[in-house]
Amino acid sequence: MNKMLKSIIKRILRFLGIMLCIVCAIVIMLLLLNRLLRVERPHPVDPIRVQMEIIRMAVMGYDAREGKYPDSLDALIQPPYRQLKKEDLNDPWGEPFGYEHDGDNYVIWSSGPDKKMGTADDIVTGFPPSYVASWKAKHIPPVGNQETNVVQEATTETIKEKEKTR
Repeated sequence: MNKMLKSIIKRILRFLGIMLCIVCAIVIMLLLLNRLLRVERPHPVDPIRVQMEIIRMAVMGYDAREGKYPDSLDALIQPPYRQLKKEDLNDPWGEPFGYEHDGDNYVIWSSGPDKKMGTADDIVTGFPPSYVASWKAKHIPPVGNQETNVVQEATTETIKEKEKTR
């Protein structure tokens, strides 16, 4: 009986060992399959940055035709230009975009979701990047350790084009 019990225990242990190996192999295959089939999702596009880039390009287009920046963003929705719609001039939170220029430089800004200037969620873009940074330093005080988000979208090509036209 003792031999028979040992034989049964051996078979059970052998069976459990085989099952453990099969389970480990399945887990490893599933992990590899998950890794192989994983589709990289592109980063979501930030709608406000897209909207600000559209406005920035419209301002640059106005400058290219008129030789000066528009006095206000409303000029971009007035005849004969009508590059934008009235609703394009509001940020996603329903507030109008801010705009300012000094003849050679301009900035476009949104006060962000909290609708208050000078907070960490403010978004600023314009041309050239150095002017945007100095404008930000004057108008948007630092808040704690957080920095205000400055969008510097002027590329080297844009800067070179601007220098050629002046």
